[in-house]
Amino acid sequence: MRWAGRQGAAGSVKVKWGRVLVGSLLIFIEAKNHFHPATNLLRPSNETEAAAMNATAIVLAFLGVWLVVSGAICPI
Repeated sequence: MRWAGRQGAAGSVKVKWGRVLVGSLLIFIEAKNHFHPATNLLRPSNETEAAAMNATAIVLAFLGVWLVVSGAICPI
């Protein structure tokens, strides 16, 4: 019964490893595609497609950073 009356400690933080893992994976994949584009299977056929692919890569990188931060700093 001791656990029933206790509130969570104010400074306790729980890491959500799934978010951290998926976010890290997104970041590493986007970094690999940025630094080694020769291994990238998708090639844009015009400038509009290239701009859309770059915008998607930026969004995925920010999503990965957000997942890592929200997974690492998550109160119980």
